[in-house]
Amino acid sequence: MGPQLTEPLLSRPLEPSSPKINNQSNDDDGDDDLVLPNGQQIEYATSVPDEPTRKLKFCGCERSRIGKMIVIVSRKDGSPVLILGPLWPFCTFITIPVILVGMIGMSLILIYYSKLALPLWAMSVYFSLGGLTLISLGMVGCRDPGLVERKREADVEAILWNEQVQSYQPLDAHYSRECKVLIQGFDHVCPWTGTAIGSKNIKAFYVFVSCISFLVVSSILLWGFCIAKMIKFSRG
Repeated sequence: MGPQLTEPLLSRPLEPSSPKINNQSNDDDGDDDLVLPNGQQIEYATSVPDEPTRKLKFCGCERSRIGKMIVIVSRKDGSPVLILGPLWPFCTFITIPVILVGMIGMSLILIYYSKLALPLWAMSVYFSLGGLTLISLGMVGCRDPGLVERKREADVEAILWNEQVQSYQPLDAHYSRECKVLIQGFDHVCPWTGTAIGSKNIKAFYVFVSCISFLVVSSILLWGFCIAKMIKFSRG
């Protein structure tokens, strides 16, 4: 009787528990269980209430968003590769056209007024600065500024509780009212770049500021030189 009683006692708890262990391991292997209800695997610390889809129409396509920022391209884990700030229209319709108008205008002057004979090195420097300015602008305006993931519990890095986003945050993180998200190393929101400046794009921002400064100075000098030459030709 002893062996007959112990065998059922040992087998009963193992039968219902073994399927649970197998199901748990299968769930961990699937990517769908890692996706949050908002369609992203990583949940960022935003003050925007959770919505069923968190999608919006952008240029005729459906895009996800993080706070007030628009995600154009994202990785499999949900982290953004290309993301636009809330002031992207200002950057698109003012900053970029201002840069392009100066460069296009200078090109037209050189084409129709070949007598100006500007130095080749000066034109090379000018158009190189214009290209670097546009590239650095793209690296600032389309890059993750330093979005902070939502953390429900404090850890070594996130020790301060932020009531606006309901999350613990690092010491150097601050909340952006325009972006509605917590950004690490937050400095300010630049309308000329259309986005917030944080720890991940501030170096590119410094490059952009330097390039645009030299571009403005070189534009004034070249335009002044061209105008002086044209006045001289008209009189002579």
